[in-house]
Amino acid sequence: MLIILFFIAFVLSWAIARFVRRRAIAAYQQTHSSDSQSQPVRILPEGAGLSIVVTWFLSCAVLTVHNDFMPFELFLAMVPGLFLVAAIVLDEYKHFPPYFRLIVQMASIACAMYILGGVNALTIGGFIWSTNVSIIVMNILSFVLLTWFINVFRFYDGIDGKEGNLAAVSVAICVTAIVFAPKSNPIFFLIPCVAGFLTRNWHPARYLMGDATASFLGYVFAVMGIYYQSDHLVAGSDGIPFFVYMIICFVPFFDVTYTLIRRIIAGDNFCVPTKNHLYQRLLYSGFSHRRVIFVQLLLCALMLVLTLIYSYFSDITEVTLFLGADALIIMGVYALLVEGRYPYVPESKK
Repeated sequence: MLIILFFIAFVLSWAIARFVRRRAIAAYQQTHSSDSQSQPVRILPEGAGLSIVVTWFLSCAVLTVHNDFMPFELFLAMVPGLFLVAAIVLDEYKHFPPYFRLIVQMASIACAMYILGGVNALTIGGFIWSTNVSIIVMNILSFVLLTWFINVFRFYDGIDGKEGNLAAVSVAICVTAIVFAPKSNPIFFLIPCVAGFLTRNWHPARYLMGDATASFLGYVFAVMGIYYQSDHLVAGSDGIPFFVYMIICFVPFFDVTYTLIRRIIAGDNFCVPTKNHLYQRLLYSGFSHRRVIFVQLLLCALMLVLTLIYSYFSDITEVTLFLGADALIIMGVYALLVEGRYPYVPESKK
């Protein structure tokens, strides 16, 4: 049954993405039917990534019949993600103030944390702290971090086919989830959902993912992180520490966070889109699209290797610090290389 569900999810994701593209082409042809230009036009419809949202949510709904795969409370925690998607799609047409999306993101994370009971313990130095103070501090930090997690996925975009890297990160997380929790983690059902979309998203892309789906992916991993971090602290559990999600997503997380810090230092307005992300500057330095995407995928692969190494050690406290330092060094070297090829230029001077 699971194999059949995998296949159906893949076909449905592919079909929905293809339908979005065909509709966009038909709408363009109808609007420009009298256009006498013979120059071919490349149509890149946004929003095809909604195929991932639809197929993932339908898969989750089906999996609720097997509580071991999809606990009902986890499924309920996914529901606010649909409101997040709807709000972003509406914002694309209505153009609400910039803080509108942030409010919706914070509300979605708050609902998810409430449904799941928040983070009920904090692991430090090999000990599980569950005092009232540590729980409050951990939940506040988690709320801020998970809201930023959504924005990391949304901001990590900007060149043709870049969303394919986001999807590749998603698949990497799914693969890691199979290693850590092969029996009880539904996140690996993202594999067919993402694969169906990826069939025509590699450069040169035929369609784009869109902000709504990118934000939704960040939301899904945030919710999974909340649920399985707490479950991981239970002896004998198949839960996954949030550290795993952080390392796998460290490439977009580092890029977006590093760029934000550089913009703040330079006095740029960080509330507006930028073209100073590391991967964008790598493109401007002379790298082709394919080489830029290859570098991003290589970095994601290195993060995946680090995470898989993590799964073979029992002393997770020391290994967490070691692998976290390794991930930071790898991305730090990458940032230095990009800075050497194409230094940061404050947006006020462009």
